[in-house]
Amino acid sequence: MNLKALLLFLFLIPCITNAQSNRVLVFDGNWVSEEAAIDWVIKRYIPIISIEHPKDINRFRNQLREWNPRIKNWKKIKSWTPINVYHKNPVWDVSLGFHTYSNSEELIVESATIDTKTFGPTLDVRATFTHSLTFFSYINYKMLKKNNLDLSNPNKSYSFPVNHTFTFGIYNHPKFTNWTWEANVEREELSFISFNNKIYRIKTKILQNLQVSKNSLYWVHAGLGWRFTINDRGNYINLLGGYSALGTKKLDDGNLKEDVTGFKFHGSWKSYIVHRMWIKGYAQITRYEGVTGTFQQQLGFYTGYTF
Repeated sequence: MNLKALLLFLFLIPCITNAQSNRVLVFDGNWVSEEAAIDWVIKRYIPIISIEHPKDINRFRNQLREWNPRIKNWKKIKSWTPINVYHKNPVWDVSLGFHTYSNSEELIVESATIDTKTFGPTLDVRATFTHSLTFFSYINYKMLKKNNLDLSNPNKSYSFPVNHTFTFGIYNHPKFTNWTWEANVEREELSFISFNNKIYRIKTKILQNLQVSKNSLYWVHAGLGWRFTINDRGNYINLLGGYSALGTKKLDDGNLKEDVTGFKFHGSWKSYIVHRMWIKGYAQITRYEGVTGTFQQQLGFYTGYTF
């Protein structure tokens, strides 16, 4: 897959960054104050992902007045009044962090594993597109860079390539509920210490001929999310399960290429802390099968900002 083409797709996809949308209010009753009328509009016509911090409410109060200069007194707006409301499209999440990585590959004959344990920095960029108050889509790019792995037996240092993951997904947040459902497709790259299982079966020989493997898997995921607030700040818990029927494993020297399939479980918690700044932690477990079986664990932590 052409990396440059994917990056162009991610960052140059046509979008409107500050669009206004004309809506018609449906209301029967009297407003007790202008703030009450504006808050009613915000609650019903502003996507919830745009309101993750108490200061966002004040910001939208001012912006609704700017976008609707013809409305002189919000307390007197009537049912079926046309009004311009805001749809930020897309919402950008940019974050930096680190991850830890543990991988165990089973040997074919002996009851033992080849283990890779390392860590490194992470870059994550996500663009979320608002299609309605309840329906959203997103594209996500994640880059993992592992530190070198130094082994004493054999006395050798292994360096890993940068791993890139691209995800396209959709999710629905039904009105007046805290739950969401989500589905996505993903291309994920993984790298760890491995061996040529077509040639080496004895552990001593395997240890003398270890290599870095680069794995590409195509996933389909589905899951649920739950949004709640702490001190009026948005918090998200997401749980996803996935299956890959299409994957490949390659060794550095090019002498081994095999097909793999796998299962994955991913859980995360994202919490807004100061204005549009947030923290996020995740845990991921992957199990996939080729000639040998591989079990992998990832833990990660980000600090990010929503634009």
